[in-house]
Amino acid sequence: YESALRVLAAMEGDVTVSVGGKPTRSWSGKGDPLNMLPDTRAYNIALAAAANRGTKEGLDAAVSIFESMPNPSLKNPPLGKPAKNLVTFNTMINAYARFGHYEDAHDVFKSLKESKLQPDRVTYTALIKTSIKSGNIEKALDILDDMKWASIKPDIVSYNTIIEALCNANRLFEAKDLINEMETTRVSP
Repeated sequence: YESALRVLAAMEGDVTVSVGGKPTRSWSGKGDPLNMLPDTRAYNIALAAAANRGTKEGLDAAVSIFESMPNPSLKNPPLGKPAKNLVTFNTMINAYARFGHYEDAHDVFKSLKESKLQPDRVTYTALIKTSIKSGNIEKALDILDDMKWASIKPDIVSYNTIIEALCNANRLFEAKDLINEMETTRVSP
């Protein structure tokens, strides 16, 4: 993840950054084929690398990257900073969930809904997993209902995550109802 952070800093032209004790180098200069500004994809790669590090330092770096990017709803984003996209939001939701920061994950979802972007199946499934990990099956069921209401068809992962939690909580009739729903909507269990 440190390499990704160094590359991102270099693409931004920020030579004041030192990652892992190694200074970054700027890629600035006109006419140089390597002279480029980082796009959303470059930020997402660095964000995912930091989030997947699995340490508090990695999560802190991911949060820093996420917060440095403007929301897509801003009319005049800061110069040189690309706006967040759906992958950015989904990566951050998963990062917070992995570290047990469930409220932060839901706050990122709220921020996503306030932007011009629309959540997708990956977003909703990540939130379902987050709710299950936090021990809140009711919230997961509500998210599944919201997902269907938004005309996003749940997939096998969405359903199976909730079914497993219901079975573990001895709520077998509700689990069976979801299995029946899966069969009706042609999602293989």
